[in-house]
Amino acid sequence: MIFVGLEMQQDQRLVRSELGSQSFENSVALELVAADPAMASAFLIMQERPEDLTPEQEILVNSVLFSAKLLMNRECYLVNRNVFVECEGLVRSMAARYFSNDYAQFWWKNDPLLRQTNGYLPAWVDEEIEKVAPNKE
Repeated sequence: MIFVGLEMQQDQRLVRSELGSQSFENSVALELVAADPAMASAFLIMQERPEDLTPEQEILVNSVLFSAKLLMNRECYLVNRNVFVECEGLVRSMAARYFSNDYAQFWWKNDPLLRQTNGYLPAWVDEEIEKVAPNKE
């Protein structure tokens, strides 16, 4: 019986390691997409002149924003399931990186699909997104 318990504990550690590794891989994949020249150009326009985005560029930036949100949701889901200890670090990093401009702030607050898929994001995430809003003078 003790052997089975130890075996299960080792399996849990392995699963946590795999999930942690997948989190890093997902973050890297998102950064690689954001670094693509077409995406980088669209992202800059989104930050500086969102009214100039073409429909194709809107699709690009919306997909990256949605991917960032899904990654945050996944991390918080794993915290909720006691697989990870916290998701605050990733959420704060993602908020600052992807949601610190007017377009992304508007998207976060108004995208209907976003509200349907927020299942595991705690309420403080909305506050964190608001904290990185551009300063209005």
